[in-house]
Amino acid sequence: TDRRWQSQKMLCRGVVRSVLSHPSRVGRVSGVRSIRTMAEAKSVLYDVPVSNNGARIRIIILKKQLQDVIDIKSPAELGGLNSDAYLALNPLAKMPVLQMEDGSGLPESQVIEAYLLDKYVDRSPSLVPATPELRARA
Repeated sequence: TDRRWQSQKMLCRGVVRSVLSHPSRVGRVSGVRSIRTMAEAKSVLYDVPVSNNGARIRIIILKKQLQDVIDIKSPAELGGLNSDAYLALNPLAKMPVLQMEDGSGLPESQVIEAYLLDKYVDRSPSLVPATPELRARA
């Protein structure tokens, strides 16, 4: 097993080296896309300013100062809500959707809200009430 582990370790090093030296190879080698995406990409919230559901996510991004890790873009940049690229992120073609660092889509504002508040709990201010009773009333 030690020999197998060493060979897998060498293979991973080779793949990472290949991607870093030849970015055009991304997507041609299995698993490489996620390595590059994690190193270089930010999450993207696809939303429009008139979306009430997206407003709560935009407020979280602004209050917690997450602009360094999350971009906000219009679905029009992907070709609109019914484009293949948008439907790959959210098959229901609804807004908002958060494209995470690994390229996957996280739809529904309540789910995105819970994810962001959990992932960035260490960033001030805390937007979660301290007790269950306060959270129930919030």
